[in-house]
Amino acid sequence: MATGSALIGLWATGLWSNLGSSSHLSALTISGYAVQPNTLGSINSRLGTAFVGTGAGGTGVAYDAVPPLDNRELAIIEGLFLISWYNQLAFATMGAGGTSIPWSRIREGDESIERASPTSIGKEYREMSKEANLQLTYLTNAYLDNDRGTSRSVDFLNPAYPYLANYSTTSLRSLLGSD
Repeated sequence: MATGSALIGLWATGLWSNLGSSSHLSALTISGYAVQPNTLGSINSRLGTAFVGTGAGGTGVAYDAVPPLDNRELAIIEGLFLISWYNQLAFATMGAGGTSIPWSRIREGDESIERASPTSIGKEYREMSKEANLQLTYLTNAYLDNDRGTSRSVDFLNPAYPYLANYSTTSLRSLLGSD
């Protein structure tokens, strides 16, 4: 199994492919996003971890993270990336991108071509961002619950009836420490 920067590269390539191998984006850009200080800081604040970007050859440019990121952290970084990516697409589509506003209808003679409205497309990207945010929340909570090593259940405080049937009130008080 790959680790370190190799795993980050494989993950970034997979995410880039899942996003349709966009010419406006590259796997290198995505892998750089994963180890930039802002991203690692966001991960650290969400998970209570201490990831730091490390440089190669003394250039000061981060190529990896210490401790090494694993698949769980990369899934959370993917959630952060998707939220940012979809928000950028929504803003660009709805006009914040200047020249990136798509045409809605072109008519020449008896021919016409029509696209969906930029506002509708932007709204779809915003919905995709909201779904990515819900997924990120789920992944973060699953990560934190898994790292605690214990469930949040308090069933041990309410043992089943047959377990209590063998105790008198006096022995229950001593069992619970309220003598």
